[in-house]
Amino acid sequence: MYRVFGLAVSIVFLFPWGCRRSETPSEPEESPSSAKPVVTREAPGLPAASEPQESATPLPAKADRPESKPSLSLRPEAGQDFPEATSAAAKQYRQLAEAGDAEAMASLGVIYQMGRGVPQDYARALHWYRRAADAGYAPAMTKLGYMHAEGLGVAQDDRLAVSWYRKGAEAGDPPAMANLAVMYKTARGTSQDIGQAVKWYRQGAESENAQAMQGLAALYAQGRGVPQDDAQAVSWWRRAAAGGEPRAMYNLGAMYEAGRGVSQDNSEAAKWWGMAAENGHTRAMTKLGDMCAMGRGVPKDDLQAVSWWRKAAQAGDPRGMNKLGLAYRDGRGDLPQDAEQAVKWWRQAADLDFGGGWRSLALAATEGLVGPPDKEEALRCFKMAARLGDHVSQNYLQARGISWEEAP
Repeated sequence: MYRVFGLAVSIVFLFPWGCRRSETPSEPEESPSSAKPVVTREAPGLPAASEPQESATPLPAKADRPESKPSLSLRPEAGQDFPEATSAAAKQYRQLAEAGDAEAMASLGVIYQMGRGVPQDYARALHWYRRAADAGYAPAMTKLGYMHAEGLGVAQDDRLAVSWYRKGAEAGDPPAMANLAVMYKTARGTSQDIGQAVKWYRQGAESENAQAMQGLAALYAQGRGVPQDDAQAVSWWRRAAAGGEPRAMYNLGAMYEAGRGVSQDNSEAAKWWGMAAENGHTRAMTKLGDMCAMGRGVPKDDLQAVSWWRKAAQAGDPRGMNKLGLAYRDGRGDLPQDAEQAVKWWRQAADLDFGGGWRSLALAATEGLVGPPDKEEALRCFKMAARLGDHVSQNYLQARGISWEEAP
């Protein structure tokens, strides 16, 4: 099952061809709803077809670094997408770090953390992060927060993570501000304090951190810690999207679909979901497939719909898996009608605790899609879907006087 509470932080690389990357907080995207928000885990969600994703892909921003230092571009959460650091580059960083360059110390820490040009070694990564932090380098403090939050090379400890995030934030590192806000919002390593979350999100956002803008926009959309204000939410999401934040692109699409803070516009919704999808946002891929299937905001195109659902499913989105299963059941687009493939994808969605996947399995058992009808199995699947918050299954069971709560 996907992780709800994973956090991440950022480190700064300042090279002529480098970039500032951030390991972004893995909090749920708290997105707008056209109706009264429904709380799932710690975050309200969108209407059923537009619920948010739990993670985000970090995006680049330009920065400068003296040309005497080696050129390196690393993205800790997806290092395979970037050229690996060579052992020669690692050697150059070590020389600079041992000469007292705090930024090089932090960069060397990332090299060891990711195993780029050297064997992966969390202990050495921690060593260089601590040296950089002791030298006053704020991004290294943020990295230490991340290592403690994730338990990389040290015992997992949210309190120590908060302590390091706070040091990084107070030293002026915007990603630390965003991560500290997440910790306050989700009560990790500290008591929940939405006011403090707003404070740190705002400071990060005003420092041009796209992840902080995303978080602040979500609070405005929900009216948590600030007056509910869709126009402010849209404004911050627009700024975050301009900074390359895929979650913000996705949320702008949701606002246009719902007509919140903007005029309702399916074409704009599809445009923003397309941008988010191209930036790896799996839920946006599923939504774009839905729009193609319905011809909403884009020309109706079953081939494109199936293509986007397949991409979403293969990238791990349970809603995409469920939609791909339905497409196999119906033989939609370029797919053959294949009940076994349909059930395979529904099971994968159900294994990720997606209620819609369990509901599809319930209907398959009811109809005898891949075997004789099985009412007992169908009821079990409906109950599983209902426990996971699937409203269709809840209504189905409630109408029949059937409880879906587990027996004590």
